[in-house]
Amino acid sequence: MSLVILRRFPVVLVAVATFIGGGVIPATLPAQDIDPLSRLDPNSRFAIELILDSARVAGVPTRPLLSKTLEGIAKRVDSRLIVRTVRSYFVSLRDARGALGSSMSETEWTAAASALQAGVPSSVLSKFRTNRPAGPKGLAMPLVVLADLITRGVPVDTASSAIMQLWQGGAADGDFYGLWKGVEQDILSGQNPGTALQQRIRESTGRGSPGSKLPPASPAREPENTSS
Repeated sequence: MSLVILRRFPVVLVAVATFIGGGVIPATLPAQDIDPLSRLDPNSRFAIELILDSARVAGVPTRPLLSKTLEGIAKRVDSRLIVRTVRSYFVSLRDARGALGSSMSETEWTAAASALQAGVPSSVLSKFRTNRPAGPKGLAMPLVVLADLITRGVPVDTASSAIMQLWQGGAADGDFYGLWKGVEQDILSGQNPGTALQQRIRESTGRGSPGSKLPPASPAREPENTSS
């Protein structure tokens, strides 16, 4: 059973709402579990506590790590797998700081870690820091969509270039959602993922204001949740 929360961000609108709401989806555990980590075996609990301590020392947010742990517990995943997953996630959060600095919101931090776990190299992620456009543009939505496109089969270079192009051009969150929705529709129709993205980006070239860079996507069924 996989522990990668919304591994493919199957419904990006929900994923973004989740990020904005606090970075991760909290796992559902019985109300009486005052100490939910008690459900881990002693060795696994100790390992998780060490990871959380390391995160505090490194200045990495601990809430996403704890939420990842609780998700695994709620899903009755083997404790050893929970430890491996949380440790890997800690490394991604730490690497996200190295690439983008520590001034990110927790929302952006979580999105950046997810992009790294999807296969985006740190060197590519760091470009979102050095090439940041003027204005209060957030990174959460672009990075959520970037990670999802890659997990859907779009080559890393193609997806990164496309998202960077839109982001530097001042695209709004709605533009990125429109891009994701359009590419998702094209993939469901049988089109090659990379080709679908390139076509959508070409269609957006020269179109109006940042808020209308992308053509509206026709309604398409929501993809299934593949997080388990």
